[in-house]
Amino acid sequence: MKKLLILGLILICLLARAQENQLIVMFYNTENLFDTEDDPEKTDEGFTPEGNYHWTKARLYKKLNNLARVILASGEWDNPSIIGLCEVENRNVLQMFTQYTALKSVGYRFIHYESPDPRGIDVALLYNPDDFMPLISRPIRVKNEKGELLQTRDILYVKGLVRDIDTLHIFVNHWPSKYGGVAGSLPRRFAAALTLKQQVDSLLHQGEANILIMGDLNDNPFDISVKDVLQACIDTANCESSLINLMAPLMKTQNAGSHKFQGQWDIIDNIIVSKTLYEGKLHLRARKAKIFAPPFMLTKDKNYTGKKIYRTYNGMKYEGGYSDHLPVITFLAVKRPEI
Repeated sequence: MKKLLILGLILICLLARAQENQLIVMFYNTENLFDTEDDPEKTDEGFTPEGNYHWTKARLYKKLNNLARVILASGEWDNPSIIGLCEVENRNVLQMFTQYTALKSVGYRFIHYESPDPRGIDVALLYNPDDFMPLISRPIRVKNEKGELLQTRDILYVKGLVRDIDTLHIFVNHWPSKYGGVAGSLPRRFAAALTLKQQVDSLLHQGEANILIMGDLNDNPFDISVKDVLQACIDTANCESSLINLMAPLMKTQNAGSHKFQGQWDIIDNIIVSKTLYEGKLHLRARKAKIFAPPFMLTKDKNYTGKKIYRTYNGMKYEGGYSDHLPVITFLAVKRPEI
């Protein structure tokens, strides 16, 4: 009797999922996903067998398999359908990632463009073609208020069709870091935020649009670049903007974060959506996002309290972990048309 009850509950869950037609969206900063070759046009010589990090093919393949483990573990019953990535060097590592790891069984395809970042790290999008069909994609160069192009990562724009039912506009970001100091680097993040805001406004000016923004913004949901320049609301109650930051509620949780620096957890990996995704054929299933932090991605923080993220390197010391960021996830659902 007990077994029948459990089976019945499983069937109910599966039927509910089938009705909602759920799909998982993930963003993950992979931290220095370089191949082992020295590209003379990039500052990547540290990640070669002879470089400071002694970056060998064995270490690269271990990292690729580690990252694949994270992606496949994140969905429990389902694999993510759409995955934004940052800190990937080129198409070569994406090809290895999708073809020479356990991800091959999913059949992921990818979209990537070379950016002007001096280190050679770019953003990319993985997608399951059964769930998402790209229609348009292009890199968006970041400009400052004077219209000058910045040497930083492009914003990747992809418009596609979700399960042949509704259109989704995706922006994958990796904004300039705080390297050199918060105040000195802030104008560069303002420029990235303004560039993105102009793209969003252009879409919304044409009519209602399902927009999903994800990325390592190097600022949290309450910082000026995100809350005021991009105008991504931190709550739905008093939101006059068209954008809502799904990560903002998690900021109220003690020791919650996607990145830890000098003992302090922050949520710099953001998922932001348009209000149109709160209703409609394509919509947020639970109207929230989460940080994926399984035990195998964490290790004891010997310098500070609690846990820290299990990285590939700790300084120059190779540890064989994953990344210095945790992935962030949200869930979309598609209402099937009535027959």
